[in-house]
Amino acid sequence: MFRNLNCRQLGITGRQSELMELTLTYRFQGLDLNMEDFQKRVTLRGLDYASRYLRSAGLRYGLFDLPGIWAGDDNEYRESLGKLPAIAQIAKDVEATRCRVQLPAASNEKPFNECVEMFRQRITSVAETLSQYGLQLGLDISAAPAAREGKAFEFVYTPERLVQFVKLVNKDNVGVILDTWAWRLGGGFAPLEELPAAQVVGVRLSDVPPDADPAAITEEQRILPQMEDGSTDFLPLLRKLADGGYEGPVTPFPALAQFAGETRESIIRAASVSILEIWRTLELFTEEELAEEARGFGIEGDQDEGDDDGPSGGGDGDDSGDDSDDGKGPGAAKEKKSKGAKREELETVPA
Repeated sequence: MFRNLNCRQLGITGRQSELMELTLTYRFQGLDLNMEDFQKRVTLRGLDYASRYLRSAGLRYGLFDLPGIWAGDDNEYRESLGKLPAIAQIAKDVEATRCRVQLPAASNEKPFNECVEMFRQRITSVAETLSQYGLQLGLDISAAPAAREGKAFEFVYTPERLVQFVKLVNKDNVGVILDTWAWRLGGGFAPLEELPAAQVVGVRLSDVPPDADPAAITEEQRILPQMEDGSTDFLPLLRKLADGGYEGPVTPFPALAQFAGETRESIIRAASVSILEIWRTLELFTEEELAEEARGFGIEGDQDEGDDDGPSGGGDGDDSGDDSDDGKGPGAAKEKKSKGAKREELETVPA
C-alpha cells in the first residue's frame, strides 16, 4: 500500500507542477485524481500533456470519483453509463485502477428494498464495464446524520449494510472504501472481517473527536489520526491489510475546517506527519525509505515557515490546475531525492 494525498479534501490548490512538488516534498507516493477536470484537459491538450508531470514524478494515482453515473432517473443513468467507457479508457491509459462511488445514505424516492435492487443493477452494470479496463470500484458510505435528515427512506450508511450490499453485487472488482471516520461513526470495523484485502479498494484515515456528539456530528469534524491518545484502533486493520497484500492508497482525510487560517504547506505537513507516524508504527517503510530517514529526510519541524505561500484555498485541487510553462517539472526534484541530495534541494515549490 502507498501513502496518498487528496488535495481537494485539504483545500490544496495550485498548478499541477506545484502539486507534484508538494507531494514529493512531503513524502506522499500518490495522488487522488479529479477525473472530471483531467478528462477536460485530455480533451483539450491530449493525454501525454495532461499527465506529463505525474509521469515524470513517478507518482501513482489513488482514487478517482465516478461522476454521476448512479444518480438520476433511468434515462439520466443510461446517458451517464454511455460515457463510462471514455472515462475508463483514460483511467487505464494513466494506470489509475481504482475508482469510487458514494452510496446515498437515504432517499425520498424509493423504500429500502426497491433502492437496493435499483442500485444493485446499476452497480453491476458499471462494474462489468469497468472490468473490461482492469478497474476496481469502491463503494463508500456517508455516516453523518445530516445525510439522512429529512429523507423518508434510509439506505446504506453503516459498514454492516455496505458489506452486505457488496456481497449482494457479487463482482470481483467491487469492494469497499474503508473510511475510518464513517466506519467508526456507523458502528465500527467488525464487518471488514467478512471481506478479503482484495475487496478493499481504498483507505481514508480520519478520527472522530473524542467529545463529538454522534447525533449531531458533521463532516467538518473529521480530524487527523491522533497517535498519542490511543484512538487509532484501526492500526491492526491496516497491519492486516498490509499482510494480506493490499496495494491501494492510504489517504489522510481530515476536514479542511480543522485547519482554519493555516497555510497550504502547514496543512500538508500535518497530514504528512500523521501518516508517516502510522508507517513507522506499523514498520511499513521500505529499506530505501529507511535510508532516507537516516540521511535526514524527515518531515517534522524541518520546514522553513518563511517559505510558506499564504493561506490555503478551497477548490478542485486533486491533481488539477494547468501549467503554461515548459519547466523541468517535479521529476527534477525526484531525481535530486534519489541521488541523496540534501532535503533543502527538494523544496523548490513555486511561490
